[in-house]
Amino acid sequence: TRVKVQVPGMQPYITCGATACDIVFQVLTINPGGFTGWHTHPGPTFVAVAAGEGTMYRAAASGCTPTKYGIGAGFLQPSTEVHNMRNEAATPLVLHAFYFLPAGTDNAAIRVDRAQPANCPSIP
Repeated sequence: TRVKVQVPGMQPYITCGATACDIVFQVLTINPGGFTGWHTHPGPTFVAVAAGEGTMYRAAASGCTPTKYGIGAGFLQPSTEVHNMRNEAATPLVLHAFYFLPAGTDNAAIRVDRAQPANCPSIP
C-alpha cells in the first residue's frame, strides 16, 4: 500500500536525496535505566511515545538540556541530530518510530552509532 502525506512546514525534513524514501516502522521498548546510546539515523525519524516517559538528550543542545516526552507525545529527529533517549522512569518506555530512509537502506543501517559528544560528558 502506498500512502502519500503532506504536512505543511515538514516537507524540508522528508527528503532522501534524489530518490524516493523507504519508510520503516519499529516498536522500541527501553526498560527502566536503559538508553539508546548516542546515534543518528540516515533519514528523518518521527517518534511517538506509546507508554512510559522518556528523556531525550540532544548533542546540539546547550549543556545537553534534557527534554521529557510522555504518553501521546511525538517529535521529529532530523537525520543530522546526534541524540540519546533514556528511560529514567520506573516503568518501560515504548516508542513507535517511523524512519524515512534512502531507498534500499538495510534494516541494520537504521541507526548510526556516534561517539560520546564532548558537551555531554555525563550522559552515557
